[in-house]
Amino acid sequence: MRYALTTGLLFLMLLSVPSLIGATLVPSIDLAALTRESSQIIVGRITTVRDAGRVTVEWRGHSLPARRQIAEIQVTRSIKGQAEDNVAFQLIRPDASSGYGDVTVKQFGIFFLKGNPNDGLTVTSPYYPSVIAALEAPSLSGDDLNKVITEIVNALTSSGTSAADKVKAIILLNQIRTSQVTEELRKVADNSDQTLRVHAVAALLNRNDISRLETAEQLLSGTPAINDQYLLSNLAYALANIRDSKAIPVLARLLKSRLLETRRGAVEALRSTGDSTAIKPLAGALDDSDSRVRYQAVMGLAEITRQDSMGPAIDLYGTNESHYLEYWRNWARRQ
Repeated sequence: MRYALTTGLLFLMLLSVPSLIGATLVPSIDLAALTRESSQIIVGRITTVRDAGRVTVEWRGHSLPARRQIAEIQVTRSIKGQAEDNVAFQLIRPDASSGYGDVTVKQFGIFFLKGNPNDGLTVTSPYYPSVIAALEAPSLSGDDLNKVITEIVNALTSSGTSAADKVKAIILLNQIRTSQVTEELRKVADNSDQTLRVHAVAALLNRNDISRLETAEQLLSGTPAINDQYLLSNLAYALANIRDSKAIPVLARLLKSRLLETRRGAVEALRSTGDSTAIKPLAGALDDSDSRVRYQAVMGLAEITRQDSMGPAIDLYGTNESHYLEYWRNWARRQ
């Protein structure tokens, strides 16, 4: 099971159940699983939501009091299964914060539902009852998952979709590795809206697409300035997913950034390229002020030069960091 750890491309939910202390992780959305496990996937608008009594639900080993709700959708179109003009379904809303998703009256989207022998239709995932959609219908073809993806791409490109919902679309499409999605993300990466641009560039880097790497460099260098620390960190950490050796010159420059997250992302990417032209910038990173950057530099050098014995596991490295740093500094000076 994959889990998400922040809010945007990743999600962190804090547990606020009385007598329970700490945080809980919400499973990250899996469009393929949602599509496969749903018997009906409907695009439409919520017309009513009503309470239908109290229940107790088992959640991560705890019994939580909850409300049972019945929602009704006015169906605009069906992606999977046959639907009447109006469809009712059940969902559960625990009293305490649990990360369960909600639906609201007038909400428009794609709803993922499955049959329940006792209660009719219920949400397929209590965490993700729906995702965004646009009012206008796209031309759908292919299997059910491809149709869902096409609907989300349609929402991303629709003039009627708000900037906030376009960000949600990018987050959803981040997991989809198709040429169609990549091309749409490239278009959004050139958008004048900075928030959209940053999210799209990060999504491209996450799939090792460096077509907008220079845009990422400009944004991470503060031109223009990103005032949202989450956006800045998200973009910086996306660098770590680069494996294309053609990115090495830009990564080498980013390795000199004053921003720690940028240096960490850049050094991981340089290591991942496995290319000999990354040796010089990795050697320079041996003197970085951050221990994680130094460790990634050591590992990158060891892997690229195939000196496995001088690329230790991190716990071993921590017991005698100076030994490995001295070795690689001396090795670099001899080259």
